[in-house]
Amino acid sequence: MSLTRTDNSPEIPDQESLLRRLADLSRDAQILHNGEDGACLYANPAARQLFSRLASPLAPTDWVTYTQTLRRHGEIRFRRSVTLRDGGTIRLEIHDFFLATASGGVIASTLRNINHRHRLVSARAAQRQRLEMVLGALDEGITVQNRQLRILYQNPAHIAKQGDHRGDYCYRAYQGLDAPCPGCLVVKSFEDGEAHSRQTQAMTENGTFHMEVLSLPVHTANGEVEAVMEVVRNITPHKLAEESLKETERLRSQFITTAAHELSTPVTAIVGYSELLTAPPQELQLTQEQKEEFSRLIHDKAQFLAETIDKLFDLSRIDRGAPLPLFLTEFDLCTQLSQSLRHVELLFPSHCFTLIIPSNPLYVTADPSQVARLLENLLHNAVLFSANNSEVTLELTPHQDEVVISISDEGCGMNETQRQRAFEPFYRGHTKDTDSGGLGLGLSICHQIITAHSGSIALISEVDAGTQVFVTLPRHTLPPT
Repeated sequence: MSLTRTDNSPEIPDQESLLRRLADLSRDAQILHNGEDGACLYANPAARQLFSRLASPLAPTDWVTYTQTLRRHGEIRFRRSVTLRDGGTIRLEIHDFFLATASGGVIASTLRNINHRHRLVSARAAQRQRLEMVLGALDEGITVQNRQLRILYQNPAHIAKQGDHRGDYCYRAYQGLDAPCPGCLVVKSFEDGEAHSRQTQAMTENGTFHMEVLSLPVHTANGEVEAVMEVVRNITPHKLAEESLKETERLRSQFITTAAHELSTPVTAIVGYSELLTAPPQELQLTQEQKEEFSRLIHDKAQFLAETIDKLFDLSRIDRGAPLPLFLTEFDLCTQLSQSLRHVELLFPSHCFTLIIPSNPLYVTADPSQVARLLENLLHNAVLFSANNSEVTLELTPHQDEVVISISDEGCGMNETQRQRAFEPFYRGHTKDTDSGGLGLGLSICHQIITAHSGSIALISEVDAGTQVFVTLPRHTLPPT
């Protein structure tokens, strides 16, 4: 079979003519150069318009060398910024290739204005830089992973905690596994394109570390999941606050039960003894000694009720965050300590008490009734949590601008948890073997009294080795402003 050209067949254009036609169809600037000396053979309309705007020509300074290089490589591609006559600049992508022709050769050049693309790339780079700055400032650990779960990005917080594993597979870097972890949230986000989260915890040398893990898919313009961002948030403070709130509610509930019991017991005794005292003589004959004993018991129970109600008012004030009202006056603290200790001695004759105070009066400016209440609360605690015949010591030590009161006992003592929570409202940290009742408000009220006087309170305690409480008061408490 042979091909024979007829007179009606269209004329086949030569290579240069074909290149010119193709150049006219292009939106980019297209130029044909002589392959020997670089002379311009043809420029399409886009090229002529571009040249009319240029401040200086684009031709290489040494066409011979450039042509030889182009012949060896076949094509050369580069980018260049050029100045326009109006003073502006544009960025061009230039693609030259050599085409052998019957006349020796042609250099075809394509010049593409990539200003818009360059601006987009620069804007994207700036946006990425800003995003990395934001992610870098966060405390949460953040990684970005591709479909193979290879780590593309880690923010500084994540690197500081987990080490730099960019380029590694996450399951291998963090878990030492050869396959993704079961239930991996990143895998789920790649599968369904949705965000996922879960809470987990880990044991560290500082205790339990609670965290929330979130997987956030990154979508392309057509909706495909291109990558997944994994965020690890430290929620330990929130968990501790949540647990503390639950514990506070539990203690409140326990307090209500205890308060009901503490109030009902003396009320029952008061009603019972008063009924005996008011019974008709023909029904019940009481001796004078019995009447006095019942009257004393009624008085003691009523006094206990009054003290309990005072504590309930204190609780209300603590809940509201209201300051403790103070009535400041100057008084001898040595006398106050002696009176408080004497009162406790009468109530608890089964204990041995020691008072150590300066020989001379020690005057302070404070609220004497609140200081007395503070001392009696602390002395009561020392007695209630120590055995009969054990020693309780009350000591006063003066300093230049303050005084230190210490109360020490030989009682059951406290463990670490009990020491840390001793001043919390409602907290009653002793076991059923050492629990002596009460509302769990004594030490928290003491703390409030000390705070109102701008002082401090601390304790040292060991299990089965007793407790020592230190109260520091300024010599002159300033009235609240």
